[in-house]
Amino acid sequence: MLYNIYHNYDVDGGFGDAVPASELVGTVEATPEEIAEFLKVWDKPRIYERPYSCLYHHGISAEPVTPVVVADLKTFQPYDPYDREWPDLPEGRSASDKYNPDTGEWEKRVWQL
Repeated sequence: MLYNIYHNYDVDGGFGDAVPASELVGTVEATPEEIAEFLKVWDKPRIYERPYSCLYHHGISAEPVTPVVVADLKTFQPYDPYDREWPDLPEGRSASDKYNPDTGEWEKRVWQL
């Protein structure tokens, strides 16, 4: 079985809060028992800084990976291609607004009850 191994840690978010972060550090092949033993050895969260809240690092987690097989990279679509070429949402616009690729304009969504 494949597992993604993550290093979990906190970063200083300012205003006294710890913001959790995670970084993929590798993918390994192992049994569930081997992963459990690996985590016993390596998952050792510790406080590394105290700006306001305690900030931890050296937390390790493992998540099983289900491989997705795609025959041809040219046909692989990681998200809906409809909005692939949309520009950034302009400041002052809402995420509910919609981009019209035919006109090149952002349109305000009208909510109806």
